Amino acid sequence: MKVALIICPFGYLHIPPYNLALLSACLKKDGNDVFCFDFNVKIQRYSESRVKIGARWPSVNSLNWYDKGQVLSFMREYDYYIDLLVDEVLENGVQAVGFSLYDSSRWFSEEIASRIKEKNPSLKIIFGGYPCFREDFSVQIMTNPSVDAVCLGEGEVSLVNLIRKLGKDGRFSFCPGFIYREKDNNIVNCGREIPISDLDITPFSDFSDFDLRMYDTEGIGISTSRGCANRCLFCEETMFLRPFRRRTALNIYSELSLHFKKYPALRYVSFNDSAINGDMSQLSELVDLFIKNKLNFFQWGGQARIRDGMDFSFLKKMREAGFSFVSYGLESASPRIVKMMGKNFDVNLAENVIRDTSRAGIRSTVNIIVGFPGEKREDIAITLRFLQRNIEFIDDIYIHTLVLLPSSILYRNKEKFGIAVSNFHPVSGWHSRDGNNNFKSRLARARFLKEALGNKAKLSFDLSC
Repeated sequence: MKVALIICPFGYLHIPPYNLALLSACLKKDGNDVFCFDFNVKIQRYSESRVKIGARWPSVNSLNWYDKGQVLSFMREYDYYIDLLVDEVLENGVQAVGFSLYDSSRWFSEEIASRIKEKNPSLKIIFGGYPCFREDFSVQIMTNPSVDAVCLGEGEVSLVNLIRKLGKDGRFSFCPGFIYREKDNNIVNCGREIPISDLDITPFSDFSDFDLRMYDTEGIGISTSRGCANRCLFCEETMFLRPFRRRTALNIYSELSLHFKKYPALRYVSFNDSAINGDMSQLSELVDLFIKNKLNFFQWGGQARIRDGMDFSFLKKMREAGFSFVSYGLESASPRIVKMMGKNFDVNLAENVIRDTSRAGIRSTVNIIVGFPGEKREDIAITLRFLQRNIEFIDDIYIHTLVLLPSSILYRNKEKFGIAVSNFHPVSGWHSRDGNNNFKSRLARARFLKEALGNKAKLSFDLSC
């Protein structure tokens, strides 16, 4: 079959979408013709080249991405170009179109899907991506008549199976991992697919449809694991991407070697894992392979946990292997809040890791979350003193207000934590029962930290649009 894969604007222009590159490789391996379209980079680059009067393009961290009215307003500014992109998809004679979603790209994706369906009603339109792991979200998406199926989880196996069934007679049939619409508009929920246990069996990602020069870094992404070994209460990955699985170091090394042969100018790789050091033995073996085979001429990095083993000697070895940047999920420096969050580290260890990272010549970002239920002013004060004491060893501090994700352990136990939800919105729609912890108070705490910490501190959201 001919299949198009699309990602719509959601903000970041860092690297081409790894999720599309991986799904493309899986579908091609099964004999399909695949065409990938990164509307995210195309539309945003187009907007940069135009002098527009009216609604301006939302910044990467704007809350306007979550506002349907705002998104549709932005789209109207670029109607002509968007229709050209839709026509480009249809010109390939595709029979199915898959959209990979982020929460911030939902409204854009639904509108593009409607435009495609209007021009070719016979096309099957499939949605997937991380937000669709939430079954209630997927059921809601299916209320859009332009959407024919939604993937409930990892798509490498499920999507291939669905396209294979669709290719037989042009209709969907029972396929674990999907909700789909029958011809009589009946909705069938097939339940979840069993997660892939051996990640080494998946094909290497295929970036051949992307022009790396269009992106900020001319780099690519790679994933070495699924899920997280931690069980932070505010995170959904501990619920969706279970169990924690990892690729072998040799498999990762082999994929990167292939990409560097294909793209000789490639000098940047972002590791997309929840934590690059989820398995220290895997990471250590990978570092050794890079050094031994002199595959250490590029910059690489990703998110990491605060944990034992991340000492100066190991970090120095990582730097020798090309590791150049890391984002630590500190979240708080108050031992009480760290424990309540389910973070499994000692604050003294965190201080040593941050300082050793800097000494090893590795750039670091530290993430902070304010507004966890039960957080007090003294917890914010403890975190502030920690950051001030270590600020010379940190390159950037990103301050987030707590997002209440509907599949997180925290949300599922909201009564225990005294959380009330009204007019639910994943960014701002929750408050404590006593009313003291609300979006306004969380925003005030975030701004307090930013002002106290100076230029290195940044808010993770933008209210200016």
